[in-house]
Amino acid sequence: MLIAKHELAASKLAGKVKKDYYAICDKEITGGGSITLPIARESKSVIKRVVDGKGQRAVTHWKAIKSFNGKTLVKCNLETGKTHQIRVHFAYIYAPLVGDTLYGKPSSLINRQALHCKTIYFTHPITNEEMTIDSDFPQDFKRVMEE
Repeated sequence: MLIAKHELAASKLAGKVKKDYYAICDKEITGGGSITLPIARESKSVIKRVVDGKGQRAVTHWKAIKSFNGKTLVKCNLETGKTHQIRVHFAYIYAPLVGDTLYGKPSSLINRQALHCKTIYFTHPITNEEMTIDSDFPQDFKRVMEE
């Protein structure tokens, strides 16, 4: 998570923060590519989103990193940032995230969706230094990869 301490910093960072997300899909997939499918709010829910031609443009770039036990670790970069975008896109291509009870199914391996923002890249708003902040995978995420 990145938080700007004041309005000037926030304005300099707006739209310029890049993130590497990692997800574990409940399916073996290979290769990579882009999922370009519009996303809208589901008509009967304030939370759930769906792929819908009337929705807003949403683009997820992805690459399979490794497959194991019928699952795949994928790296994702978002061109757009819609609510639940990664979860919706992968569920739509029949590869929902492990543990995603809203778009997939519960898992005995993890009590949440297997999604983690591992790295954030940005230019420091005051010093103009290129910054990279990296975090390790959480323990529950690692356990899914070890099963």
